[in-house]
Amino acid sequence: MSAIQLSPDGQLAAYHRTDNGQVNVWTLSLSDGQTRQLTFQEHIKGFPAWSHDGKFLAIEVADGVNTQIAVIPRTGGPLVPLTHDTGQNWYWFIVDGQTQLDPLNGFVVPNYAYLNSDVVVPGSVPQLWEATDVPHGELHHHFYKSSIASGLPGEQRDYYVYTPPGYDPKGSRTYPVLYLLHGYAQTAADWTVPGGANFILDNLIAQGKAKSMILVMPLGYGSVDIVSQTLLAEVLPEVESEYRVSKNRNDRAIAGLSLGAMESLNISFHNPQLFAWVGSFSAGDMLHSTHPLPMNLKQTQFRLLWISCGSDDALFETNRQLIALLAEKKFPVTAVQITGAHTWMVWHDNLIHFAPLLFQGK
Repeated sequence: MSAIQLSPDGQLAAYHRTDNGQVNVWTLSLSDGQTRQLTFQEHIKGFPAWSHDGKFLAIEVADGVNTQIAVIPRTGGPLVPLTHDTGQNWYWFIVDGQTQLDPLNGFVVPNYAYLNSDVVVPGSVPQLWEATDVPHGELHHHFYKSSIASGLPGEQRDYYVYTPPGYDPKGSRTYPVLYLLHGYAQTAADWTVPGGANFILDNLIAQGKAKSMILVMPLGYGSVDIVSQTLLAEVLPEVESEYRVSKNRNDRAIAGLSLGAMESLNISFHNPQLFAWVGSFSAGDMLHSTHPLPMNLKQTQFRLLWISCGSDDALFETNRQLIALLAEKKFPVTAVQITGAHTWMVWHDNLIHFAPLLFQGK
């Protein structure tokens, strides 16, 4: 039996042969015309799957006891096992030229643009974005008909609300609130799957590192004005009427990743009377945006302006320039640089370090 799988750019090909059911032989044809043969005695299972950018060939390897996912770089280097430290690993199948989810894997990354099945290789120590043996909060899923947004059937939009452990809807205690916005192509669910924001808060609260707070994770598509209006005129009032959240500016925070980071900056800078705490995780190019930030330091007065981007992210330079401009305008920016690209490993780390700073020193 043999199979040929091309990389997305058509430059690389992987051939798979089985000789008498005993030896699997893989030949990796590289873009420079070189080939590299990989032979494993009854070790390689399944068929190759290329990464979306064609840089890695993913295979399943079994050593007789354990099975793991591994990748071969397009340079033909050694096998690199995908460990827990690499975070969620996304993959998909190509069937008759069509992208398909793995029918035997129920873990799917919510997304409007891409089909991604998800696999995580557990480590010996749970990560903060995973469920652990601590008190857990609750997730609530809300739907509403927007009178502002357009383009969705019935103008239906949704948002998720996380309430922390111990939250009593009939109690007298009010909670601070963090509005957490998703990235491009993502859904309102992505900050929980694969983001794990609810588990991050569960674990930080249990460790005494973060204050108990409510998270609101809305769908955010449309122009900057549309997103701002749906959040401020529709979601925020509904949340404040249904949940025990403080209506004090000092008890409101807003943050987001990628597209959501751009939206968070725009909403907070245009409405500084509503938000005192602001987080931007891997924002797009704000310097050339058609909606420039009104940099009026006297009117803004944020308690925290936290801007981060991974050092390997294509957006790193534009974020560095934005930070420099804000510093030039005398904004007290908390600039954070970590290793990583435009991935959940970076955004997990962002929320883990951003959340403990919120609502402190009141």
